[in-house]
Parts: sequence; structure tokens; C-alpha cells
Amino acid sequence: MDNLKTHSEYADQPQGPQANAVSFALPTGQVLDLDSHMIGQQHTNLSSFWFSLEQHRLQLDQALQLHNQQLQVSLQQQISMQNSTLLNLVESMTRDVLMQKNDEIASLRVELQRNQEDLETTLHDRDEWMKMLQVIVKHRAWRGQHWRQHSPI
Repeated sequence: MDNLKTHSEYADQPQGPQANAVSFALPTGQVLDLDSHMIGQQHTNLSSFWFSLEQHRLQLDQALQLHNQQLQVSLQQQISMQNSTLLNLVESMTRDVLMQKNDEIASLRVELQRNQEDLETTLHDRDEWMKMLQVIVKHRAWRGQHWRQHSPI
């Protein structure tokens, strides 16, 4: 009639789901529960995994930030080079337009000089014709007076 439940060897053993747990008595008097230890070990492994994952995330974030900074510097350099190229193009086009306008101004000055010379010649010719006309008018007036005075009528 030996009942296992009443036997002194098994009196302190857990019943039910805890009955499957493996425990050892340590020389210090503490009981080492392997299931709790495994759970603790899994928790430690999981914590280590999350820590490692967070470290990896931080490294990746730092690498992305560095790459982003490098891209920004590269973009600024490209923008600067494009601005410089555009400025050179605008300066070149402006120079070409200014040279063309200077040529037009020089051509217009030559034309203006010719027009002024033509005007002076025309004014001189007009003055000469006016003088000749005055001489003719005076001469006709004189002849008219002279003719009336000497006319037999």
C-alpha cells in the first residue's frame, strides 16, 4: 500500500503542469528550476536580439544620414556647377548681344554722319539757290523798273 503521494521522497514535488518541470537542489540550498532558467535564458536571448536589432537600426540610420548628407553636398555641387554654366552662358550671350548692338550703333553713327553731311550739302545748295533766286528776282525787278522807265508807252 505504498502510495507515491504519501511517500516522503515525493512529498515536496509539484503536481499538475509543474510536475514536468525539472529542478535541482544546489549545494547552497537553492533550487534551480530549469524551466524558469530556460525562460530566463530565452528572455536574455530575446533581449540580446532586440538590443542587436536596435544597434543595427542605429547603425543603418547613421549610414543613411551620412549618405543623405553626401547626397546633399553632391546636389549642392551640381546646382553650383549648373548655375556657373548658366551664368557663363548668359554672360556669353550678353557679350554677343552687346557686340551686335555696338555694331548696330557704329553703323547708325555712320548713317547719321552721312545724313548730316547730306543735310549740310542740301542746306548749302538751298542757300546757293536762294542767293541765285534773289539775284534773279532783283535783276528782274531792276529790269522791270528799267523797262517801264524806258518804255515808249
